[in-house]
Amino acid sequence: MGVSGTGKSTIAKGVAQALGGRFLDADDYHLPANEAQIASGKALDDAMQSEWLDRVSYEVLRVGMLSRQRVIFACSALKHAYRDRLRSKLGKIPIVYLSGTRALIKARLAQRTDYLIPATLLDSQLADLEAPSEEEGALICDIAQPPEQIIAEICRSLQDAALSRGAKIG
Repeated sequence: MGVSGTGKSTIAKGVAQALGGRFLDADDYHLPANEAQIASGKALDDAMQSEWLDRVSYEVLRVGMLSRQRVIFACSALKHAYRDRLRSKLGKIPIVYLSGTRALIKARLAQRTDYLIPATLLDSQLADLEAPSEEEGALICDIAQPPEQIIAEICRSLQDAALSRGAKIG
């Protein structure tokens, strides 16, 4: 999770590949009204977010059941309430928070073309961000690190968590 430009899709794809899981991008499940709102440079309100998060949860469950694989998904989930909504549908899920400076994120967004979330929404996303803490059970990763290093850190953390529960990852 994190604001646009933190590398959520790149990192989640890498983790899914490393663990033999399936990748989903939550942005693929926006309703047309949400996409229009975003395209006009306006942030989604809580009601729009809730409907979207419910669609994402449904797809995560559906794909997981059909494929019988772990599903790793990239989702902004900026507020505690949004993460709680996901947990209410998906159960206890690991949260990885991709964190970076505004300057780094803005520079990354400036390099993007043909992307759903315009760079003009960065400030509103940062204003909405309720960063998870380690107390919330989140793994916090600095996006200044190379993607391969972040992916390896996440995989180690998931493996450690699984071992402490007596489960196997992958």
